[in-house]
Amino acid sequence: MPHSVHTRSDTVQPRPAAAASRGRWTYRLGRWLGIDVYVHATFLALLAFFGLRAGLSGGAGAGLEQVAWMVALFGSVVLHEYGHALAARSFGIGTQDITLYPIGGVARLNAMPRSPGAELIVAAAGPLVNMALAFVFALGHTLSADAGQGAFNAAGELAWPLQFAVMNLGLGIFNLVPAFPMDGGRILRALLATLGNRVRATVWAARVGRVLALGFVVAGLFGNPMLMLLGAFVWFGAGAEAGAAVREEQLLGASVQQAMSRRFLTLSPWTQLGELAQRELDMTLLEDGVFPVESGGAVVGIVTAEALRDGLHDLGPKGYVADVMTRDILCVRPSDELSGTLRALHGRTLAAAPVVMAGRLVGMLTPRGVAAFMGGPQLRHA
Repeated sequence: MPHSVHTRSDTVQPRPAAAASRGRWTYRLGRWLGIDVYVHATFLALLAFFGLRAGLSGGAGAGLEQVAWMVALFGSVVLHEYGHALAARSFGIGTQDITLYPIGGVARLNAMPRSPGAELIVAAAGPLVNMALAFVFALGHTLSADAGQGAFNAAGELAWPLQFAVMNLGLGIFNLVPAFPMDGGRILRALLATLGNRVRATVWAARVGRVLALGFVVAGLFGNPMLMLLGAFVWFGAGAEAGAAVREEQLLGASVQQAMSRRFLTLSPWTQLGELAQRELDMTLLEDGVFPVESGGAVVGIVTAEALRDGLHDLGPKGYVADVMTRDILCVRPSDELSGTLRALHGRTLAAAPVVMAGRLVGMLTPRGVAAFMGGPQLRHA
């Protein structure tokens, strides 16, 4: 199995990472139940847009109320994603993080259960959380002192606990639509997989999703553009899920040795960027764009050609490879299972790994090498 490599040493010290962010436009909100929660900057921009729009038409109070409702909505989305994450944890599958986007939340699981029963539970856990929240809010209103006034307040609006209940009920039902990338698509796949092959089940579930996507688009032609956008989202999501399942099946039984590259250029962390720029590097090695970095006979990082170019621009020729290399590395063995290795690489800074045998670097596993092995387009690292 792949194993992590601790890159901190007496000779190469990592630079402190920014604790508040993960990626250029993603910021950390906090860590709860052992899972980091992030928010994408576009979500914050969406809050500002709707708050400003409501404020211009109804005053500052209306703007703040609109922002509060959107925060509550996405709070329910976070709890929905925690439902998936905790259900997956019960099957021994960890969650890397949860990120909020304008289109919803994403819980990045280390893997999806291959057992249909386990996948059914993990996929259904999110909508069940929303259903439970809807019940709790409705029950809370029923037991409150305001219950005697009915479902509506003096202004003729639905009481706020019932609004929360309706909101969560809507989220739960929407996510049960049997189409990828919604939870309902995974539930359908799990049910179909009980009858046979998982890849075939994925393909059929994707076909159902694309039929529904066409229905959304047609319905959107009659005055609701959002349905057309939803249809496009479902169409491409279904295709991506089917393609991922086919690739996963192709990787079964393959080893790292079959996909690794034996041609690589090793760099030293103490080489200056200006010196590298003056070298006549082997362009056939440069094309792959990922270089292992060794110090004292041990791999201490990896660096891309793009990072070297950016470092030369930002730090100048006196900068070092150590300043721009990635220390978040995973060393693997040639005999390791390829599919498991790729899952382990998911979520790391680079989807590449040094291949080590008997303490010696013997190859590099890169997205380009995996794509060449599979005979298809380059795999994207999400």
